[in-house]
Amino acid sequence: MTTQPAAKPQYDAFAADYALMEELPGEVVAANHLYRTVADYPHGLKVLDLACGTGTYAQMLLEHGIAEHVVGVDISSEMVRIGQERETKQRPGSERITFHVADCAADLDHLGLEPDSFDLVMGNWLINYAADREQLVRMWRNIVKYLKPGGRYVGLKTTVDVQDHVKRDPWCGITQEVVGDVADGVKIHLIAHCKPQIEFCGYLLKGNLYEDVPLEVGMGEVVHQTPTEKDLPRTTGLDEAKWKAYLNDPYSVVCTAKKRVE
Repeated sequence: MTTQPAAKPQYDAFAADYALMEELPGEVVAANHLYRTVADYPHGLKVLDLACGTGTYAQMLLEHGIAEHVVGVDISSEMVRIGQERETKQRPGSERITFHVADCAADLDHLGLEPDSFDLVMGNWLINYAADREQLVRMWRNIVKYLKPGGRYVGLKTTVDVQDHVKRDPWCGITQEVVGDVADGVKIHLIAHCKPQIEFCGYLLKGNLYEDVPLEVGMGEVVHQTPTEKDLPRTTGLDEAKWKAYLNDPYSVVCTAKKRVE
């Protein structure tokens, strides 16, 4: 039996406070890194945002003109509800984002999405909820199914070697530690050091799986990029020594890939 990730109940529980995480130093770096990665992509794209949460990153693509329309899918009905309410409040009558509640590691046919129709699939932290190889394969198959040939994937994910993060200084915002073994890797416990503090769980599978699985199901040019000084917050009073140490061992990277053209 496939182990199911605990994403739905944990995210429903703290959905109202989730936006607090966006202000944490490491999350600011991650968002800057993501934007710098997509900034040169063609504009006016049709985007599928898997594990969209409240739509924060979808809104980023829309605000900068990279996306013309975003279809967001998330397992947490509460996260989706908050995202829908925010979009309706900020832009009454807007149809920029279409939200769906669904498990991104399961078949999405019931959503009525057209295969091979999206220019870009985004999956921020998506694959860190794959509890085993089978779930990782299903996630990537969904990505491949809905991307146009030659279309791109982009998404934030944790770095492969989580063991070094056990002793991380919480000033960066999120700390992680291994709490158990699973068939294809380890289960990790994450703490977001905002107020109130947020705790949740994810998975870190064997590093080669994050390279091999997308290639196996039809993707190519799989690259994991670490943040640089260009992604640091543009604020005063930064501790240069701390940021240098963080960039040498960040907790997030950006994964990019392209769907192969047969």
